[in-house]
Amino acid sequence: VLVAWLSQQTKSVLTLAFSLNGLTAGGMLGALLLLLWWKRGAARPVVIGMVTSLAFMSWLAGLWNPLLPESAWPPSVFWPWYTLAGTIVAVTTAMAVRSLGGGAGRSAPAAG
Repeated sequence: VLVAWLSQQTKSVLTLAFSLNGLTAGGMLGALLLLLWWKRGAARPVVIGMVTSLAFMSWLAGLWNPLLPESAWPPSVFWPWYTLAGTIVAVTTAMAVRSLGGGAGRSAPAAG
């Protein structure tokens, strides 16, 4: 039902599909980059970065507009930029959480 309603609100179903993909792709790409960058460490900063990225991307996509005053609405951003924006938010948030001590002291066991 939700997909049918959303498809009526957009010009193209393809644009809707790419927009929805962009909401989560940035957080996942950010987590992958952090995994490659930080060989060892706690998962908490990465998870916080992914959740923050999802919250930011849902705001950027306008999903919160009915709940927010018009002055808090996001700028108009086209869907190809969603992945880049989500990646930047995820990586920046995870690095900030790690530098503030949110998991820097605990190491995960090495894989393999």
